[in-house]
Amino acid sequence: MPSPIAERLKPLTHPRRSWAALPNPTKFTLYTRVSLQVLTIFFLLFPSTDTSLFPHFLYSEANLTEEIIAGISAKQILSLLLLSAVIVSTNVFLARVPELNPNSTKDHHKVFRVGFILTLLLLLWGMSIALPDLHNKPLGLVIFSTSILALDYLPFIRHTWKITALLSLILAGLFLLSFQSNPTIGESDFRRGFFLGFILVYPAALVALTRLSLWSVNIIKQAERSAELQRSLTLTEERLRFAQEMHDTLGQNLAAINMKTELASALAQHNDSRLHGELTELQSLTRATITDMREVIKGYRNINLNTEIEGATSLLQSAGIRFNVTGSAETIPHRYQELSAWLVREATTNILKHSAAITATLNLDSASISILNDGAPTATKPLRLGGLKALEQRAYAQHNARLSIKRKGGDFCLTLHFDSPSGEQNPEERPRIP
Repeated sequence: MPSPIAERLKPLTHPRRSWAALPNPTKFTLYTRVSLQVLTIFFLLFPSTDTSLFPHFLYSEANLTEEIIAGISAKQILSLLLLSAVIVSTNVFLARVPELNPNSTKDHHKVFRVGFILTLLLLLWGMSIALPDLHNKPLGLVIFSTSILALDYLPFIRHTWKITALLSLILAGLFLLSFQSNPTIGESDFRRGFFLGFILVYPAALVALTRLSLWSVNIIKQAERSAELQRSLTLTEERLRFAQEMHDTLGQNLAAINMKTELASALAQHNDSRLHGELTELQSLTRATITDMREVIKGYRNINLNTEIEGATSLLQSAGIRFNVTGSAETIPHRYQELSAWLVREATTNILKHSAAITATLNLDSASISILNDGAPTATKPLRLGGLKALEQRAYAQHNARLSIKRKGGDFCLTLHFDSPSGEQNPEERPRIP
């Protein structure tokens, strides 16, 4: 078993394998975070244009020892310290913010406050350096701190656009002052207008870039959650379908097995010669049930209307119920054949389980299929017809068919109407199966 240290170092020791194992939303989030962190480093190009801010050995081949002996000014030391602190705190904040690192458990608010304050201090420090001598002092620190604020901090606070507009005005004001101090930049109205337009739009563009990146990350995450939910719903739907098919397939046979068992027990008590025949039928029925169950599990279950009518006739007649069939299965439209077969199976099961029927009649035509039986429980007794409820939902959702129930005295009529005349039913008008 690998040690915790080895697990943490795995992205470094096996980068390609670790990257391939990441889910797509995590990859996109990581890519976005690294891009923002790289941009933060890239913005160092702005202050690097002012050589007075840093020791000369960063720009020339001067001897480091001689440079240190010559002395490094306090301004240069403070500039380096502030820049380093801003870079470090900003990158730590980007690594902890939940929008860019959902696995982060560390508090990012403190790092945000520290980084935000340091960046503001750097902005003020840059302004204090540039304002006294705009002719010779580039606005590198000002642009750098403005860029960091707009890219990495303002998108995560309230009143983002108001603060961004204020930042743009401050930056534009500094550039207007620099135009007056530096005639080379401000000698052309076109150049002046171009620079002003760019400066006014620049902070807002950076804020929009980060907001767009965060929005894209959120969209990717939502898409992944939707896909995961869809997979979960598909799995649940398949489980419900399987459970319903098991109910529809085994319910009828189990009811018949129960009836045959009771009959065989009664025959055995009276040493009736019919016992052997009933036990043989019971054995055949049990084998058929096992075969049906295996077919359902394997997903190869096919149901046929003619077969179901023959099975219902055999089962009901063996239970002492007279079963009449009017019409033929061929009159049922092809697209409703399977649904009608399930109706016959479910109705037969309910007759055996819930009624004391003497007679049952099956009517088939091109517009509907119905089963009428007597001996139904009185209306005061609620029927628990879960199978019919599922059949009703399947009929309406998949075939735009309508299932209805009529009860009158001891008669119970179950009818499946094919295509609704109106084409689509009002949900309030749909039959309600208890």
